[in-house]
Amino acid sequence: MTTRVTSREPAVKVLEGQRHCQMTSAHRCEDFGLSSRESDVLQLIVEGLADKGIGVALGISQFTVHKHVRSILQKIGVTSRTEAAVRALRAGLLT
Repeated sequence: MTTRVTSREPAVKVLEGQRHCQMTSAHRCEDFGLSSRESDVLQLIVEGLADKGIGVALGISQFTVHKHVRSILQKIGVTSRTEAAVRALRAGLLT
């Protein structure tokens, strides 16, 4: 089942006022070289959004989302979005 995002509001509420990387965890997004925007994209990947939904939520194009996803996969050493989500959750990167 694909999650449809029709407005930016639901994802913005998730992102609003919080930093997704836990500063007290054994690993931090910065330890993997992820930018703040990449950590936002990773959080939305974990929530199950597709590129289009992530783009709508963050106000960026699908192409830009795709580039961020490729960069995230390379930086954390995985080959799929699912692996990225699992690694992020297991490493305690996201709240």
